[in-house]
Amino acid sequence: MGISTSALFWTGVAPLQEISINDAQTRLISRMTNRNMGRNLAEECTRINN
Repeated sequence: MGISTSALFWTGVAPLQEISINDAQTRLISRMTNRNMGRNLAEECTRINN
């Protein structure tokens, strides 16, 4: 009984938790990437203009 209950708990709850963590991580990574791309672009423009 205890085993099946914990199995239900883990199969029901853990994936949802993992999805939200992965989603937040993906959002953070894309935000960092966009910021870095913007910085690189600004540096490139400055280099070209000077």
